Amino acid sequence: MAYKIQCDVIRIKGTNKDGEDYDFLTYTAWDKNGKKCKLKFTKSCEGQPKKEGCYVLEIEREDINRDKQVKFNEYWVKKVVSYTEYDGFKTEPEDLPFD
Repeated sequence: MAYKIQCDVIRIKGTNKDGEDYDFLTYTAWDKNGKKCKLKFTKSCEGQPKKEGCYVLEIEREDINRDKQVKFNEYWVKKVVSYTEYDGFKTEPEDLPFD
C-alpha cells in the first residue's frame, strides 16, 4: 500500500555572512491531523521533484520513516514511486446545479 502525500516544494536562495551563496529546495507536507511536517530524502533516494510547485507524491509505506530525534514532525523518505503536479483547482469551471 502506498501513501499519497500532498507536498509543497519551495526554493530557498540567499547569501550567508561569509558571502557564500546557497540554493536548495524544501519539501513541506501535512499529516493526517493537518499539522505541517517536513520531508527529507536520503542520498540514495530518486524520483523526488526538482522544481518548485505543489505535487502529490506516492511513497510506499516501508520507504518512509519518522525522525524521532527532532521535536517537530520530520520524515525520511528512501524512495518515491511517482509524483504528479497537484491541481487542486479545476482548470475549467463546473456547471453548478442552481441558477
